[in-house]
Amino acid sequence: MKQLIIMRHAKSDWHSGTERDFDRVLNKRGRRAAGEMGLELKNMAAPPDRVVCSPALRARQTVERVFLKTGWRLDRLEFDESLYLASCDELIEVLRRFNDLDIVMVVGHNPGLEELMVYLCGSDIERTRKGKLLTTANIATIDLGPDGLDIGEEAKLVELIRPH
Repeated sequence: MKQLIIMRHAKSDWHSGTERDFDRVLNKRGRRAAGEMGLELKNMAAPPDRVVCSPALRARQTVERVFLKTGWRLDRLEFDESLYLASCDELIEVLRRFNDLDIVMVVGHNPGLEELMVYLCGSDIERTRKGKLLTTANIATIDLGPDGLDIGEEAKLVELIRPH
């Protein structure tokens, strides 16, 4: 893997009436932002070789809207239960399976995704006023170098895109 695209799921509805966190749906703002970010991803030079996503409903709905806007082939998409609320170490373990691919995208949850960004790129990344690296539906593109996740030096944050 030479490039990693990290996407946090879009804004979910905390008052949707579901009993389990896993089953929370996207709210109106989240649905709109997921589509907007799909259009941003469509303009990238090349689609990812693999998109690995948490199976939580809000993450699935996010990635479905991204795929609708990008037109990416569904055979590039994989759901992995271990990504649900995964820690940085758990994310790295999953992503190492794809180290031979050029571009991999992961769609999941905080705080694990933020921890992964800091682990890869260092802590000197611009944060929001509330101190967040990744708010909902944010996309971070990270160059990992020729060795992918088996790096000997810090990776480079290329771009951090936030919905409007």
